Amino acid sequence: MAIGRLSLILALATFAPMSPASAGWREDLGVFRVGIVLPAASAPQLEGAERIRAGFANALEMPVELFTARDYAVLADAQASGRIQYAIHTATSYASAWLLCSCVEPLVAPVAEDGSTGIRSVLIARPDGPPTPEAAISAKVAIGPADSVAGRLIPLAEFRPGGAALSGAETFLAPASSDTEAEASLESGAVAAMFGFTRSNAEGTALGGTPERLSSAGLQGTKVIWTSNLLRNGPHAVRSNLPAEAKAALKSFLTGMRASDPELYDLIERRFSGGFVAVGQDDYASAVDLVRKASRPLDEE
Repeated sequence: MAIGRLSLILALATFAPMSPASAGWREDLGVFRVGIVLPAASAPQLEGAERIRAGFANALEMPVELFTARDYAVLADAQASGRIQYAIHTATSYASAWLLCSCVEPLVAPVAEDGSTGIRSVLIARPDGPPTPEAAISAKVAIGPADSVAGRLIPLAEFRPGGAALSGAETFLAPASSDTEAEASLESGAVAAMFGFTRSNAEGTALGGTPERLSSAGLQGTKVIWTSNLLRNGPHAVRSNLPAEAKAALKSFLTGMRASDPELYDLIERRFSGGFVAVGQDDYASAVDLVRKASRPLDEE
């Protein structure tokens, strides 16, 4: 991305009169609406709301309103239906919005302090456990609860021993009520393998996660016998029909935020502290595939 050129253009725009063409999209939009999910269902209001609103307003040079959603399903619907132009998503809520309308696109995504850009599901075997994914179907494998992305949803979408997709009802699977219970089952030997996660970057470098936790708990010598595609950290996404000038202004504002205004960054991005990087639709192909398969009836597989 030509961030340097965009920054120069935006800087020059500060000193030059706004052309009718530049002003047109702002007039057409009237108000730019930014969607954010409240951190907790019980939170009465968003912390730092005015700072966040003002930051976007200054970046776009137009009025901005915040739309606070009670959950990510509401956020995805609001963006897909056009009630908001911008949303701060999880990977799966972005995929849900894209599947609803194909009218949204990711702009930037956060990076964790350790440099990880997402997670991968991994199948972890005990030292005396199955050596390959194909061998795992002859052993007992712990699978996480319905809301566990790495422990259940990704394996159901991607793990195909022998070429067959999982339904979740296979006899070799041992359902766990939590990821912690799955880890305890592996530590005790009740199961020979389990689905867990590693934090990872685009190059595939593992940066902690379930294997590290198991080692810290005293289970040494585990082996990762299967690894999924990368599920990127959730993106900040815009409506695809947003003018290119607005997208460029937002991208410059966001990718420079950690250095220029760390306090605002911490208000906008509460999970990952490593800054924003530009992303594209291809970065969320695995998320779209995951959500599509999770919502598909089993008889369509």
